[in-house]
Amino acid sequence: MSMKQLSHIIAVASLFVFSCGYSKDHPEYDVANIAPALRENADAVVRQQITQIEIINEKEASIKERYVVTIFNSKEKNWGVLVLGYDKSRIIEELDGAIYNSEGVKIRSLKSSDIEDRSAFSYYNLYEDSRKKIASLYNDQYPYTVEFTYEIKLNGYLGFSPWLARTSEQPVEYSRFEVQLPKGKTLRYWCSKDSVSPSVREEKKYIYYTWEARSLPYISKDALNDDVEDFTAVVRIAPDDFEYEGYRGNMSTWQNIGLWNYNLWKGRDVLPDDSWKEVSPLLGKAQSRRDTIQILYRYLQTTTRYVSVQWGIGGHQPFDASYVYKNKYGDCKALSNFMIALLKKAGITAYPAAIRSGNYRYTAIPDFPCEMFNHMIVCVPSSTDTLWLECTSSTLPMGTLGAGNEDHYALLITPEGGKLVKTPCSSYLENKQVRIAKVNLLATGDSEVSTTIQYTGNQLVNIRSNFHYSSQKEQQEFFLSQFNLPHAAINSLSFYGMEPESTQFVITTTLTLHKAASRSGDRLFFRPNIFEQETYTPKSNIQRLSPIRLHYAYLDVDSCIISLPPYFTIESLPKEILIEAPFGKYYTKTVSLNDISILYVRKKEMRERVIPADQYEDYCKFYREIVKADRAQIVLKWQGFK
Repeated sequence: MSMKQLSHIIAVASLFVFSCGYSKDHPEYDVANIAPALRENADAVVRQQITQIEIINEKEASIKERYVVTIFNSKEKNWGVLVLGYDKSRIIEELDGAIYNSEGVKIRSLKSSDIEDRSAFSYYNLYEDSRKKIASLYNDQYPYTVEFTYEIKLNGYLGFSPWLARTSEQPVEYSRFEVQLPKGKTLRYWCSKDSVSPSVREEKKYIYYTWEARSLPYISKDALNDDVEDFTAVVRIAPDDFEYEGYRGNMSTWQNIGLWNYNLWKGRDVLPDDSWKEVSPLLGKAQSRRDTIQILYRYLQTTTRYVSVQWGIGGHQPFDASYVYKNKYGDCKALSNFMIALLKKAGITAYPAAIRSGNYRYTAIPDFPCEMFNHMIVCVPSSTDTLWLECTSSTLPMGTLGAGNEDHYALLITPEGGKLVKTPCSSYLENKQVRIAKVNLLATGDSEVSTTIQYTGNQLVNIRSNFHYSSQKEQQEFFLSQFNLPHAAINSLSFYGMEPESTQFVITTTLTLHKAASRSGDRLFFRPNIFEQETYTPKSNIQRLSPIRLHYAYLDVDSCIISLPPYFTIESLPKEILIEAPFGKYYTKTVSLNDISILYVRKKEMRERVIPADQYEDYCKFYREIVKADRAQIVLKWQGFK
């Protein structure tokens, strides 16, 4: 039997399973049928994962999916949770499920009480066109097998979720992705691996594209982290012509995608007349184009708030600028549109920019135009000083995008169509934490510490945001949570640089550290690195399959002057240490300033945001040596009363 014939038989058989539901047991789910090579190290085994997409025309399509997973312990019990989003364009036609015991005998079927229906967005969502159903199946006795099938009808679509041959480190027996479309139509697709191609067959009025994967073994979490897309086959499909909520478009080029979006935005950037009477006086102090942008961005941040407004054209069309001015809120699209309207009124051109925000492997695929964005920001172009504005944050400095938007592809939406560009990436020198501390060490081992910490760039973002939304008590708790100081008490804490336009945030504190040093006889043992003691050591001797991804490159600098307690002298100091790697550097030095004080200096720079997989052992060694260096101690000896 040829592979083509076998694929056809499997396809027909799976369609039969979709239609017949759960009328019988499944002895093929017996745990004994799992190949020993797949069972090894596994906490779960994906027995089948079958996705079938039928494209009917430019507007209608359906998705059928069936997945079967055998779960061996509680670590992987979340395979028994299925989340399906739906709205007026995405209708759940069928949702079934069942649990089987270790021999494939059905224990029970999915009941309505196992399904929760809720808003698809968080508590700050205002309008809720989008919802989700959460189906949950659990069993107390392991191993057991969960099975889900569902069908979704699409009345308008912009794209489809990608198919991944595997979605986790757990092994897979069989995975298949099949797309059916009318004859005469071509399927536009992209695959992350050149070696993976679909089988194509024609039957009557239809053509079928099928991708398959079999017997994918367990992969260590340490080898992949959560970056499965780096290793597995990923397939994306996209239409050429489409229609969505009455808006027709073409997706064959980025320019066309931008034109479709531009038509949704067109004419919605008009401000009411009374709004400019409020805003224009603020511009009196502006001495440059950049000043004007700064003032208007500050106005946006202080007068509006972010609310997820999932409403209208599938959430793709923004509320107009007058709505945001009147109501003082909006989602990322609405706030971006409002910012663009303010700039336009001031004579400055700006464009909305669609972006896939987050730590994704593929933020866009330059040679495969498709809709894969989840966020909207603003680009203010200039030949010398292009600015990017994140309009949903009330604390970011102008021009700071945040780590989730840096070094990503973004689609500028212009009257001429879409233009795919890259957002800037901050350097480690921009993302700094500089700490200056004075430590008064007591003979008891306790110490009084005063410190000033300056944050810039992405190091500023998280700290300032937490301080902005927290009470005084929460600020102190958050501050202490950043360090391994279990016996610390805050005596005072102050800060400045809370204004969004400030490019630095500074915290000043005084602390009491109990048991900062340990006493043994007439000696005190004290670790001078009281704030940044590295304890993380990645596992070595692993065939790393994905790169190490940091949130951002950064530089940490510590300098600390330690005053010795009376009648103690220095017996030994840590050695000067320099650790260098292709991606970073660590340096520490401890010197005696005089008979009564010590200077400790520590610098850690991570120059690269993404560290290639082939440098993983260098990365492990780098951190092992840092952990060792951070444990170094000063030894002081009591000389007796003089």
